[in-house]
Amino acid sequence: MSNDRQHYYRHRFPPEIISHAVWLYHRFCLSFCDVEDLLAERGVIDILVQRRRDARAATRFFRKLLKGQGTEPRWLITEKPGSYGAAHRSVMPSVEHVTARYANNLAEVSHQPTPRTSL
Repeated sequence: MSNDRQHYYRHRFPPEIISHAVWLYHRFCLSFCDVEDLLAERGVIDILVQRRRDARAATRFFRKLLKGQGTEPRWLITEKPGSYGAAHRSVMPSVEHVTARYANNLAEVSHQPTPRTSL
């Protein structure tokens, strides 16, 4: 398992979830939306739609996120709104909060298609 951890370094989901998503995608020729729906049924999707983006809404989002994860993350990667910083300080102050410009590239390109190889 330590070898898997090295392959998935800096990814936000555990290696087991990532491996399962990739297996579903390739084994059953599913679209990313289909894989996302299947994983949502298992509870690994971290999204919460709210009317406001203030500190209270961000705090609710972080609490919901942590409840579903089971373990505390190593770092939190977000955009730069101040509400995220305020919620971070109140909910999980021991976690490193990263707001660097390209830190969320792994999440941003997750919707792009994976090249299929012929066997």
